Amino acid sequence: VALAFFFSSNLIVGRRILRALLLMPWAIPILLSVPTWRTMFAPAPGGIVTSTVAPWMNIYTREWDAFLLYNIVEMWLAYPFVMTVTMGAIAGIPKELIESAYIDGAGTWTRFRRILLPLTIRPIAFAAIMTTGASIQAFMIPLLINNGSPYGSIELFGMSGTGYRNDVLLLYAYKQAYWYREYGLSAAAYLLAVVIILIYAIAWYKIFYKRG
Repeated sequence: VALAFFFSSNLIVGRRILRALLLMPWAIPILLSVPTWRTMFAPAPGGIVTSTVAPWMNIYTREWDAFLLYNIVEMWLAYPFVMTVTMGAIAGIPKELIESAYIDGAGTWTRFRRILLPLTIRPIAFAAIMTTGASIQAFMIPLLINNGSPYGSIELFGMSGTGYRNDVLLLYAYKQAYWYREYGLSAAAYLLAVVIILIYAIAWYKIFYKRG
């Protein structure tokens, strides 16, 4: 959102070229981009981050390190959509409205808070909802980074067992079907994911659409 407002200013030199460069996450196939991120954070020679910034980081043995990388990559893949939607909303604001506020003495912060933000908040909320819904369904990122590792003991709600600690729901369902041939368990996990996404969609409709 901040990048969208920044590059919507006419004062930025070469903003069209910069905006095009910022859309690169859309242009690069996920099968190429995610392994690149994995290489950067890998605890091995060539890992830029682990050799210079965070030598303690290990995405294969520390689940929270891997989870942090999942979120970084997901944010990198999602921000072009949010930026594009926000810039489209900004472009739809009549220039006369902003110019009249400027003539009336409204400063930059006042114009942003009173005009720009209220007129773009709904598209921003829509973009946030769409990216969140897509993130719920994501499983390629943990699959390509470390297969949901590390493997070890898991405790949840008083129950304990062993498994991959970073298995998101769809990755777990994928493994049950294609790794272990447990098709019934995989179907149950996918059905649970559908129920979660359905509840999320209904909540979105009730909160945002009904308020119109």
